[in-house]
Amino acid sequence: MGYYEGTLREAIHLFKFGKRQEMGRHLGRLMVDRFPSEWDPSALDLLFPVPLHPRRLRERGFNQSLILAQILANSLGIKMEARQLVRSRPTLPQSDLPLGKIFDNLKGAFSV
Repeated sequence: MGYYEGTLREAIHLFKFGKRQEMGRHLGRLMVDRFPSEWDPSALDLLFPVPLHPRRLRERGFNQSLILAQILANSLGIKMEARQLVRSRPTLPQSDLPLGKIFDNLKGAFSV
């Protein structure tokens, strides 16, 4: 979609942490526009949005991953399943971790 810096980074932060759900439409359109150049949509059968832990969902008030996945799925004609992937345990915010620790933070956090 783009480099995670500058205006794009600010937009993502407004969306995720600033409770600005309307930013999802704009970010979703960017994803739709960029997706076919990075991935072949016909090679995908199903999209799974990343579920939030219930505590984090209460804090944010919405799941930004679900909003983006809905836009992507609808625009590209890909089926989306929002209930099959479950957050099994809370994790630390990824923005608080160095890149090398992100995968350790996510181990065991999801189940199908």
